[in-house]
Amino acid sequence: DLALQFLAPLSPLLPFRGAMKIALLPSVALGMDNGVAKTPPMGWRSWNVFKLDVDQDLVSGQVDGLLERIGGEKSLLELGYDTIGVDDGWQDCGAGQHDGFHDQDGKPLVNKTRFSDLPGLVSSTHQRKVKLGWYMNNCWCDELLKMPWSISTGGSTKQDVAFLLELGFDAVKVDGCGPEHDIAAWGDGLKAGKVVLENCGDNNPYVPARAQLEGPAWPWSPPLPQDVEDCPFHMYRASDDIAPHFTSAMWNLQQLRPFLDKEKPLSRPGCWAYGDMLQVFHGLNFTESRTHFGAWAVTSSPLTLAHDLRNTTATALAYPIIGNAMAIAVNQQWAGHPGFLVEEANETVAWQVLHGASNERGPTKWDAPVYQIWAKPQPNGQVAVLGINLGPVTRDVTFDLATLGITGEQAAVTNIWTQASDGVIAKSRTVRLEPRDSAFLMLQPHTETLTEVEEENLRLQSQVAKAVDLLI
Repeated sequence: DLALQFLAPLSPLLPFRGAMKIALLPSVALGMDNGVAKTPPMGWRSWNVFKLDVDQDLVSGQVDGLLERIGGEKSLLELGYDTIGVDDGWQDCGAGQHDGFHDQDGKPLVNKTRFSDLPGLVSSTHQRKVKLGWYMNNCWCDELLKMPWSISTGGSTKQDVAFLLELGFDAVKVDGCGPEHDIAAWGDGLKAGKVVLENCGDNNPYVPARAQLEGPAWPWSPPLPQDVEDCPFHMYRASDDIAPHFTSAMWNLQQLRPFLDKEKPLSRPGCWAYGDMLQVFHGLNFTESRTHFGAWAVTSSPLTLAHDLRNTTATALAYPIIGNAMAIAVNQQWAGHPGFLVEEANETVAWQVLHGASNERGPTKWDAPVYQIWAKPQPNGQVAVLGINLGPVTRDVTFDLATLGITGEQAAVTNIWTQASDGVIAKSRTVRLEPRDSAFLMLQPHTETLTEVEEENLRLQSQVAKAVDLLI
């Protein structure tokens, strides 16, 4: 709906009379189908900024931030960011059996000092039309480390599922640190509750290569492509934890590639791959943050914010990026493919990549291509394309219609970052990008040559739009 609301006013600006043609898209099997996560989920989670330092007041403050209208703009909730999620740190570590956080009946124990009235928090959040997400199979107070034998029994999955359903949670992230590794059991238990299930780690014990423990605890790793053929969850991490650096965000983007195959994509409605939560304005400057957000948008990755939403100054700085209606529309629309890598440079630049919210892992050596071009089909024959300069110097990046799979020699262009018409591509267009910057374009192909008047109209429309943008 958001995409249609945004794109409809642009249609009079596009004087296209010819048919639009684009290469046929593959048929894609849908993922878990229980009425939720038909589009990539959007919201906020606590880990990147707050890590274990979470409590009830913090969560309530984030709900306030989601509803805040800054400078007369739409609230983040109105834009589609509808879920506030708590990560690790809610449990009463050490109060349960074997110094864990489940009692002798397997029920999870909540830290009452941090969350004095969890049912009340869920209720008040829902009253404000916001959804609430939780976190299970925790890493802090790792019960698998304390009870390595418990993986054979699946830990307390049934009791945790009952806890989530009883309190009315709308989403849960199941991490890979504890003993509850049967993600299919999670999916079966939560299906009736329409709870969005995130598989955050290797939670597929039926994979033969991972049937045994290595040492005292399960070795965390993301799912592999074969794990998501049959997808008993709604979204899944394809990467290590993201660090507050541009290089980490771009490294995590590359980990999506096995799930975004052009012919057989594994990320699809009800089963979305992503490279972890966003780091917009958290260790990244404006240019880096915009490129990072564009990369998540063009690959249909769930858009999970991480900055402190109580900080209205931070939200105002990030709003031109996270509030860009056209970029969000690209992310949310489905036209048969989640997005894929079109082209990358042979030339590389050496990067040292850190991982984890506290830079606790790495560095990983990566010879990164100096540029990449990604694309995602859109409804009505349009194609969203993102060109990224990953190199250390200013670079020209060329968008070629034939390489992008667009038949015909011309396409109208809308600059997604400025949300303004930007003329016509004839066969190809070269853009100059500063280091770590990106060009995010919407292309509308057609098969007829524009008249001189039509070309002049598009040029004038583009100039007017840019002038208005400068005034704003």
